[in-house]
Amino acid sequence: MDMSCFYESAAVEIRMIRNSPFVRQLAEGSLPLKCFTHYLSCDAVYLRYYAEALSLSARFLDSAGCISDARLLRSFASDGLDAELQMQDEFLSCGGIGSGAGDGRHCGRSSAFVRYGEHLLSAAEHSLEAGLAAVLPCFTVYRDTGLFIASRATADNPYRSWISTYESRDFSLQAEKMEALCGRYIGGCGRNRIAGLAGLFRRSCELELRCFEEAAACSGD
Repeated sequence: MDMSCFYESAAVEIRMIRNSPFVRQLAEGSLPLKCFTHYLSCDAVYLRYYAEALSLSARFLDSAGCISDARLLRSFASDGLDAELQMQDEFLSCGGIGSGAGDGRHCGRSSAFVRYGEHLLSAAEHSLEAGLAAVLPCFTVYRDTGLFIASRATADNPYRSWISTYESRDFSLQAEKMEALCGRYIGGCGRNRIAGLAGLFRRSCELELRCFEEAAACSGD
């Protein structure tokens, strides 16, 4: 299935993500360090929801006998999570931000990151198709945003090591595999069902935007 209808449904949110102060300042290298610290801290919390949601979707695939696809989702849930958290720890250490900044202790229950994670988990608990639709932006929209930022970032950008993770060929390949997997399982749904799933995709994009807005506006307290 061609997933273009999902991206069309979220075109406004995706455009707002690219135009957000967080993305613009990250590309310029002008994002205040306290805002980036807040982002990393809360992202560590979000990633645990993300990993659990992928694991739930993998169980649906196990039940359907789709073992290789289930294994792929689990690799995203484990290897991807470990790699991102390691990258965060390295960045925080090299940046002198201090230990514990990435453990999520400053990320309260009202955080947009928590709401995003709960959205992923709720969708994954509902059905395989819902879980896939909700988590897809975490791959493809994030990839496209990362490439957008990288195309505008200079070599001396202080956040270059973090940006490089999302402009990498490895991350792009993950996004391509996830999009193909979504197309296989969502493609068999009826028109009304696909419209509902597109709504979950759009909601994820909206919550991604809220996360960026929260990080850009943080007080650092």
